[in-house]
Amino acid sequence: MKVLLAGGGGFFGGAVARLLAGRHKLVIPSRAPSSLPPDLRPDGARFMEDLAALVEEHRPEAVVNFLGILRECPQEGVTFERVNLDYTHRLLEGAAAAGTRRFVQVSALGADASSRSRYLRTKGLAEDALAASRLDWAVLRPSVITGPGQKFYEDLRGLARFAPALAAPSDRRLQPVALADAAECVVRALESDIKGEVFELCGPQAMSYAEFFRASLRELGIKRPVLGLPRSFFAPALPLLALLPVPPMTRDQYRMTAADNVFSGKYRGVEDLLGRPPVRAFGSPLR
Repeated sequence: MKVLLAGGGGFFGGAVARLLAGRHKLVIPSRAPSSLPPDLRPDGARFMEDLAALVEEHRPEAVVNFLGILRECPQEGVTFERVNLDYTHRLLEGAAAAGTRRFVQVSALGADASSRSRYLRTKGLAEDALAASRLDWAVLRPSVITGPGQKFYEDLRGLARFAPALAAPSDRRLQPVALADAAECVVRALESDIKGEVFELCGPQAMSYAEFFRASLRELGIKRPVLGLPRSFFAPALPLLALLPVPPMTRDQYRMTAADNVFSGKYRGVEDLLGRPPVRAFGSPLR
């Protein structure tokens, strides 16, 4: 099967690409194909803004869309509306014209077209656009994905270089999923006959954001205390944080934590796709 992986050179997309390599003919568009790892340069396809034309050019049998951002850069035109939503519309347009039969959308846990968070809202609207198409589709909503190369780990390293202590909400929970499980779920969704279904990808353990920070620091071998504080504590600090080159929390990310980001039970999950329980998101037990 010929599969176009939009965003296939990134942290998550790259893990999926390596699982699919040798089993399918892959097209991985990149702004700089030569910068991809050697094992992810199947044809040197170049990314272009006209994603509809890109899909039509390569005429894949399936598309997997990993494109999305958690942090905007408006001065460069990089917004939630453009990347999370408009890019999906363009891919769908190209898939329809190219006769593509299957589309797997990597969304986000908590995606909701009515959310106050623009990130979650644009992810939800992209899902709605896919559901309105005539493609055989599946939507995967991962929680935070943990594994080597996770950008959050690099951000955490940066914060730990100058911060004697870190702080995170203790009254909101998330349910991280291991990279290996999340990647295998994408492969199963792609290769199965699933049609018109949403899956929530979560690990076996829900934890507070403060616990998640502590577990991540242990995974990185960094010793820093993490203060667990009520979510409301962070609201007054948002204008000050926005002045930093890379804010540790944006206003939209604050809105994303309005509710727990855990398995809802409304949809099937990792165990249904893999036929086994999910593995723990971290290599060592939480303490």
